[in-house]
Formats: sequence, structure tokens, C-alpha cells
Amino acid sequence: MSDPLPHPHRILIAEDVRVIALKTTRDLEKAGYRVEVAADGEECLCKAIDTLPDLIVLDIMMPKLHGL
Repeated sequence: MSDPLPHPHRILIAEDVRVIALKTTRDLEKAGYRVEVAADGEECLCKAIDTLPDLIVLDIMMPKLHGL
């Protein structure tokens, strides 16, 4: 396994299925990334504006606002 990143990149995960969000977060944090999770589309949009992540992993079918 590679060493953690020297300056962790920020990833925002938009996922309404809790177990998927937890597993993905755990794996990405273990790889050295900083992770934020949003449980619906509106929360994702707010967090994206506030945190300006380097990458957004988006679920298409989410409550309140879809991923498209």
C-alpha cells in the first residue's frame, strides 16, 4: 500500500445509502484523503460550495436533488 498523500486532497461523497458512504469514506481516508459526506443532493451542493472539494463522487439517485 502506498504512503498517505503529503497534502490530503478533499473528496466529497454524495451518497444516501449509509453503509456505502461509510465503506467508501473508510477506504478513502485509509488511502490518505480527507472526506466529507452528504446524504442528499441539497446537502452535497451546500458542502461543495463551502469546501470546494478536489473531487465529488456523486450518486445519481438521491433525495431532494438528484446527482445530474
